Amino acid sequence: MRAVLARGPGRFELVDLAAPVPPPGGRILQVEATGVCAADRMLWNGTGPWQVCWPFVPGHEILGRDILTGERLTVEVKIPCGRCRFCTAGRTNLCPHGTHLGSGLPGGFAERIALPASAVTHPVPEELPRDAAVLAEPMACAVHAVRRAAVAAGDTVAVIGLGAVGALAVIAARARSAGRVVAVVRSDAKAEVARALGAEPVPVRPVEGGSPRSGVDDLDGRMDVVIECSGDPDAAALALRLAAPGGRVCLYGVYPRPAALDLNQIAEFKELTVTGGHLAPGCFPEAIALLPHVPADLLVTGVWGLTELPRALGPAQGPRIKEVVVP
Repeated sequence: MRAVLARGPGRFELVDLAAPVPPPGGRILQVEATGVCAADRMLWNGTGPWQVCWPFVPGHEILGRDILTGERLTVEVKIPCGRCRFCTAGRTNLCPHGTHLGSGLPGGFAERIALPASAVTHPVPEELPRDAAVLAEPMACAVHAVRRAAVAAGDTVAVIGLGAVGALAVIAARARSAGRVVAVVRSDAKAEVARALGAEPVPVRPVEGGSPRSGVDDLDGRMDVVIECSGDPDAAALALRLAAPGGRVCLYGVYPRPAALDLNQIAEFKELTVTGGHLAPGCFPEAIALLPHVPADLLVTGVWGLTELPRALGPAQGPRIKEVVVP
């Protein structure tokens, strides 16, 4: 079986491995496609905050088919223990005894993957095109971010970072009948994506010829909800700036370094509710129901083979939202 083996940062190699054997009560998936996550790039670049045990087969945004039943499935990243207080409370993403596909267990950058019996899978409709179906996991993350931020009808919502999760968070927020939805962007190309998704693009810096406050400064203290998806530590401070008094902020990035934050923005001046977001417990059914409304042709910016994974992980030649690997 062909698979990509990550031996260390910058050392991802295509190898031949023995075909996986189903664990007791588990199953084998024939991989249809696997999305490239920002976390995969952090592993490739050596910038992630995690302690991982090299080598391993990466890839956790998995779409596959059960080789025995033919059922088309997506898989939650965390393999929970099912017994701890977090699991019993439905917060399986916080299970301290679980492990992750694509690091602790072999992931989806392979032709096949073995799933233990405790893996949490969800059926994916056959009629969904591959490039929409493979977005189930990041869509679930976006739904979790929107839930953590308690987006409600009529809310003004700002999404910082228009990568895959940010773009999908725009869709999830609009599905909850948010009022004004803006996307904080750094390029004209991402501004066009924002408009196509039904969001108002707002540049990080003043636009040429505009007023000194044109751009993101116009949003200071005006947004009911801010969802930060860029993974830029400086954007966390921006999120606090943009939130209105009494507003809600969800930080849904993976950050390569600590951030310097003005805590008075949270407490003394605004009394903000600030939450984090990790993975997507309980969010996959809602996410899969939203996938028919996702413009996959806009969001999937590259499709690669296993041999091309380093190119998908490396610097982009143009605007990048979601890269997909097919075996």
